[in-house]
Amino acid sequence: MFYVGTVARYAQAVSDRKVKMGHQHQRKSEVERNRKRPPPGSDREDLSNLARTTAPSFSPSTILKLQRMIGNQAVQRLLGSKAPKQQYAAETSAPTSGTPQVQRFTSLGQFEVKYRIYDSKVFPLKVGTTDEWKKLLEDMDEEDEYTQHLAAFLWLSRDPMLLKKGHHRLGDKFLQMPSRAPTDEEKMAFVRALYTTGKKLDLPDEFGIFDSDEGGLYVFDLRAGLAALVREYGGRVIAEFGNRAFDRTGVTELANEGGAETRSAMLESAMATAYKGVDLYATALTVLDDRQRGIEKMHASETIRNAGRVIKVTLQEHDSAFKARQEWQASWLGRVFDQLWELVPGGGLITGTAKSLLASGFKKSFTELPSAGNPSAQIGLMSDQFVNHVNQLVEKEDAFTGVILSANDANAIINGFEASRD
Repeated sequence: MFYVGTVARYAQAVSDRKVKMGHQHQRKSEVERNRKRPPPGSDREDLSNLARTTAPSFSPSTILKLQRMIGNQAVQRLLGSKAPKQQYAAETSAPTSGTPQVQRFTSLGQFEVKYRIYDSKVFPLKVGTTDEWKKLLEDMDEEDEYTQHLAAFLWLSRDPMLLKKGHHRLGDKFLQMPSRAPTDEEKMAFVRALYTTGKKLDLPDEFGIFDSDEGGLYVFDLRAGLAALVREYGGRVIAEFGNRAFDRTGVTELANEGGAETRSAMLESAMATAYKGVDLYATALTVLDDRQRGIEKMHASETIRNAGRVIKVTLQEHDSAFKARQEWQASWLGRVFDQLWELVPGGGLITGTAKSLLASGFKKSFTELPSAGNPSAQIGLMSDQFVNHVNQLVEKEDAFTGVILSANDANAIINGFEASRD
């Protein structure tokens, strides 16, 4: 099979097992699991009355039911290609503010992988709304569920070039391939679901490799895919919430269920977003309208505050993993900072000199983290770095284009992140 785990991952799983296992089983006893739940829209109703209809004239709700049961193309043929296209999207729990929304679960085809030893295997690709992903993520803890609903999505989200390569990264050939890779917004819908599913989130046990029910090398493949998407889109989800408080339960469950790689990605994306909030705040100062300027300053402050909240919660879940991972590579952190900075929309007034200064604070937040003995000390260290580097931008004419950051503005920026100490 294509699932490959490294010796280091096995070693970390073994060392963390004693720390997390009791907590994992206690959590799972609190939530009633409905195993093998069919995916949203897979329920079947009696079609006899609909089948006898000779002059189709359906209400929007009826059309939606038909789409779910027999597919969009079949409904369009039934209605003479007059069926409304993609008008009845399920609502998402995240703010949308002008962003085009993904519609109901849609099949984009499938990978059929020809293995050298095993029989060929099919991995369907589907995309959907945040709410639809949340329903699937309530029961995503076994290999067949991962294979049928998530594997192809994660593969192409990480490497769209698979469609051109024609084979899996380990060399297994594709006999069939999906029509396209997931779009940016389709990936965002999935990451929103990861952060907001809450207590019902059910991913494989962190020590699933040892578990007969949730075990298998696929666990490592799944976690690597989750971490890649969280690292790339987690900051955008944080910024998207704007003036709304971030869902602590959702973040806690993702940090707990997602595994060490995902927690590292959550920390990196949140810390980079906090620093990007400085640029967002400075850019808001240039808005001429008083009311709009106040709104944008508040949005920047709350983006920083929510990033701090994510970091605090994640550190509390990630404590044991930090003890196992003794250091972060500064060169890797530099690349991550640059990539994540560009992914969070807005801003643009910060100069290269000031951005390099904030990048230094980002790196030190992680390279010095293992020296802190517990989550409280770790968030204190990251907060100190943030405060120190933001204060270095006060009254600097070369920090931002067309605006100078005052001490009061710096305090407003700092106070958001400092709230994470509480």
